[in-house]
Amino acid sequence: MAVIERLRMTAGNATYRQIGTRTSTHPESIRRYFTYGHPSVEFVAAFCRAYGVSADWLLNGIGKPGHLSFAETASQSNSRSS
Repeated sequence: MAVIERLRMTAGNATYRQIGTRTSTHPESIRRYFTYGHPSVEFVAAFCRAYGVSADWLLNGIGKPGHLSFAETASQSNSRSS
């Protein structure tokens, strides 16, 4: 399964505008990512935070989709305490 397929699977029926609101990304950028692939690093990070998925899973299909890795969970905890 490719990155585009995992993005679509995770977002479900959400519109580009809804995804954009959750990730602070312009809907046209999201349309391009979902159509052509190659999302930016910033979008991948925001998407993973917004949807609670692991970047390892989203980018590489490694692990389970709904579980953040320890490093990602620690990173989120650190950014909230700042």
